[in-house]
Amino acid sequence: MRTIPDSPNLPAAGTTYWLSRNWLPLFLIGWGLFNLLPWLAPLFMQLGWRSLGEALYLIYAPLCHQLPQRSYFLFGPQWSYSLAEIQAAWQVSDNPLVLRQFIGSPELGWKVAWSDRMVSMYTGIWLWALLYWPLRGRIKALSYWGLALLTLPMIVDGGSHTISDFAGIGQGFRYSNDWLASLTNNAFPASFYQGDALGSFNAWMRLITGALFALGAVWFVLPRIDSDHTVKRYQPGLFILTPLAFALALVGCTPPAAPTALDDMDRMMQRHTAPLSAEYASLTSPITVDAESLAAGRSLYETNCAACHGQQGAGDGPAAAALDPPPPPINHTVHMLSDAYLFYRISEGGSFAPYNSAMPAWRDNLSETERWLLVSYMRSLDDPGMMGGGMMGNHGSGMMGDRGMMGSGGMWLWGIFGYGLALLLAAAFIVAAVWLVRRRGRGKTAK
Repeated sequence: MRTIPDSPNLPAAGTTYWLSRNWLPLFLIGWGLFNLLPWLAPLFMQLGWRSLGEALYLIYAPLCHQLPQRSYFLFGPQWSYSLAEIQAAWQVSDNPLVLRQFIGSPELGWKVAWSDRMVSMYTGIWLWALLYWPLRGRIKALSYWGLALLTLPMIVDGGSHTISDFAGIGQGFRYSNDWLASLTNNAFPASFYQGDALGSFNAWMRLITGALFALGAVWFVLPRIDSDHTVKRYQPGLFILTPLAFALALVGCTPPAAPTALDDMDRMMQRHTAPLSAEYASLTSPITVDAESLAAGRSLYETNCAACHGQQGAGDGPAAAALDPPPPPINHTVHMLSDAYLFYRISEGGSFAPYNSAMPAWRDNLSETERWLLVSYMRSLDDPGMMGGGMMGNHGSGMMGDRGMMGSGGMWLWGIFGYGLALLLAAAFIVAAVWLVRRRGRGKTAK
């Protein structure tokens, strides 16, 4: 490994001097830890340390969509699962906000806290930096055009995925890849073309394009840091702190929840992932939703449910204050749950684990048709506030509604958000490098 000789003209400057001489190993340690934590989430879940595992999923949520069909799993029979396998184990939904909540199970294993693309991008930066270490001083920095060329494949791949998701998760042209099957005359197995599981075309593209981007970022930035003796000796400490501070600030956008919030999340996950009996597991609503069925469902709801759940399903009925746990805001949660789960909860109530609530069982008091009418009406409830049919609604036309930017037909905003944050993090390296190079140039001009 090449060493940087001491210069009698540049006195040691304490911590800054030490950082300037050791910036690359320090970066590898810090960035390595940043990449290790998402893999600890499934380990903690496997060990039964749910609060720690869920905290890591929460902390890394701003960096990634965390869709399970595009993520790796540990401690299960497979490294990854198809959308159909996730839906069978979780809920039959194409809403990304519902799918991303699935963190795994003892049967399937536990999800890594960020997706396979994030693994290839962020871990790729670490691996390429490690390979660069013994080659310092022997590699010329990549040009701007070279960086653009290595970044373009990921932009095309991620952008086409985002456009494809306009049609809904599991429905767009990048899910079926029929166009690729036609181009290759179906030369590969069907599993290669369809879906996102490990071994599919989509999974390979996320891996390859992320690794190419990581190569470009390292090749463009690191040789520029090492390109001048003075910069090598004193300025890299600033460079290493800049992206790490940026990363910490980005992760800090979603701070770890307090213990009580984690306990609430733990209980929610236990409730929503509790297995349904065979009697209910495959049920779907037989009700045709129209004005007549909604009116009948509303009458049943106001008579039997509104006292606890409230007229609009916000959990604010007159009897709610005396209940522990309080009724959930079903005008939100019903849009995240399957027909089978809702029918099961209405039928069997909540007097048993893991629910342990005052919810009565209605199967002996309401007919099967009446219970399905309730399910249909509950799905029509919408919160007019920030989290309802307005800006963040899950069911209506709000930002997170089924027809809004974040619903099943609008994954693009979430994709832009996730990829945008990832690219901003990488851009911090580039900006810092350009700043250092220009600073060096001004110093030489002044001399």
